[in-house]
Amino acid sequence: KITDAQYTTYSIEKSGWFMSDGSEVCGLKTVALIRRAIGVYGLTGVDRLLCYRILHELHRFVKFFRTNVSKQGVLLEQLRDELFPEWKTPKNAVAIYASGSKKTEMLMLPMLTCFRRVGQAQLLRRMIRFELQRCARVDAKMLLHTVSTLNASLLSAQYPLEGGPEAMKNTCDMSVAVGIGDPLGTIFMKTDPLEGLPVLMLFFVITYIPKLSYNPTFGSLSKVKEGYPIDGWPIIAGISTLLKQFHPSYAKSFLAYVGQFLRVSVQTYATRRQGKNEDATRLAADLKN
Repeated sequence: KITDAQYTTYSIEKSGWFMSDGSEVCGLKTVALIRRAIGVYGLTGVDRLLCYRILHELHRFVKFFRTNVSKQGVLLEQLRDELFPEWKTPKNAVAIYASGSKKTEMLMLPMLTCFRRVGQAQLLRRMIRFELQRCARVDAKMLLHTVSTLNASLLSAQYPLEGGPEAMKNTCDMSVAVGIGDPLGTIFMKTDPLEGLPVLMLFFVITYIPKLSYNPTFGSLSKVKEGYPIDGWPIIAGISTLLKQFHPSYAKSFLAYVGQFLRVSVQTYATRRQGKNEDATRLAADLKN
């Protein structure tokens, strides 16, 4: 609850969740306090529980996509054809984005819930890894260097690790215990391709970017309206985690669509500014975000 996006904002620079008045409600000190209470074994157990929660949410998203989004397959294919190629500005781009956002509006809320929950858990795992590594540097420096060297050697080895899957599992568990590895790079599941996912995620960004604004105090995107359940960094972490479960071409396509949208937005902003349109200020804020 103390990391609920409805009431708090996550700052990646300060590594914690903050209220709108700047007071910290959950940060590295909180994780350190938990570690002193339940120990390293307990903290690694919390990390594993968060992994299971993320896996559950990802499975729910895949099920939601196959059950609901697949019915909109013709629409997603049509939008993809209209935006092709990504490096070129499409004709009537503003109308395409407006129409696509309206037609996919009913799919956005479940996606927001999934990204928010997954991102929240991933950021908590990131803080846990930092605390575990900090403790290892002080209390188990030799173990930390040994596991780091073993990981490096396994990445460059031409032959599999002796001992089979059990030895690899023990190495992974030891790596987690000393805080090695980036939680955002974790692959949780293997699934079949989801056709149209990059396009759908583009319209997710288009739908929710007006509800966020850059907050220089926290160095993050924070909600425009208080009480709305959205926060910048958890959403970004959730999107990154989902894309990590698929082929890199999914992330490449998504970023290409976002770049195309930015290009169209800049051109539209320049045109409206010349015409002194009242929407230019709002569009400039979205471009900044």
